[in-house]
Amino acid sequence: MQVLLDSRMFHTPPINDKCFTITSGDFMGSNRPWKSRDKESHSLWWRIRHRSSIVADESSLNGQKISRRAREGEVSLMRSGARTYGRGVTLLEVLVVIVVIALCVAISLPSLISTRLAARGVATVSNMSQIGSALSAYGTDNHELPPVVFRAGAANYHLDPVQEVTLNDQIASGYWFDNSHFYHMAISPSLPRQVLIVPGAPEFAVLKPPRAISCRFALTECFYAECDYWHSVSSQRADMMRPQRWSEISFPSAKGILQQLEMWGHPLANQFTYLPGNARVESGVLWGDLSVTRVRQGLLRPGIPNKFDHYYVAGGGEPLPTTISRTRDGLHGIDR
Repeated sequence: MQVLLDSRMFHTPPINDKCFTITSGDFMGSNRPWKSRDKESHSLWWRIRHRSSIVADESSLNGQKISRRAREGEVSLMRSGARTYGRGVTLLEVLVVIVVIALCVAISLPSLISTRLAARGVATVSNMSQIGSALSAYGTDNHELPPVVFRAGAANYHLDPVQEVTLNDQIASGYWFDNSHFYHMAISPSLPRQVLIVPGAPEFAVLKPPRAISCRFALTECFYAECDYWHSVSSQRADMMRPQRWSEISFPSAKGILQQLEMWGHPLANQFTYLPGNARVESGVLWGDLSVTRVRQGLLRPGIPNKFDHYYVAGGGEPLPTTISRTRDGLHGIDR
């Protein structure tokens, strides 16, 4: 075995400033006698072994330190990752949150709906009050008569041709008794367009200008025929179809003159609710004394169906309710 060494490793003066070679025969016992050079070589051998063992020990120690530091680094990285990202959310926790949100919505939804309906009810009463004031002012200026847009025709007005009327930059088509829906054309612009629309009504349910709105706050048809017209089937004549004065109202506090015909978004019905004859939903009614209340129109006194009513047949073949609009005895009758 040969070992090549640099003399600078052992901080000893170099031998002729050159590397030298030591053979195993110089140390492991050869047959030649020991000389001074052999003694120096033997001493050098033990110094080499001692230095090698120190280097090996230091390498082993350094390796252990590196390994320990690596393990500590892995642990620190794991701990820092746990602190950074945290623990994941379980499916059970997600379901609990969803259930809590659903319960909160279910609890608050009825109150939100009732609040919305109450707000629309207040707006309805306000609109009808404004319409009542405008109607009263119009009657004061026109001999106590209601607004008239269409001309009178035959007793069975469905046999008449449809009338096309342009008034105050508005266009409407209809018959004599359709004055109850287009009365606002005669008193425009006293009534803003928004006042004539039922609160909550969608845009598609309202005609766009220049077409006039078919107002769903309907004026009673009793204003447009004599009182006997609404009492007997045999007494209906074309000459009875004429405007009636406000003074013809015998019971102002009990005779309705303006009624809300429809409602939108009520929870007890579908999107649209027809109110005359409805005993579940409260709606606005303007009375002859110009007071406005919210009542269930289906609980009011119904008028007596006559020949005129049978032209309005519902899906079941029954005449539509005649409360307020076609009260028995007309303006002489009562609705509550």
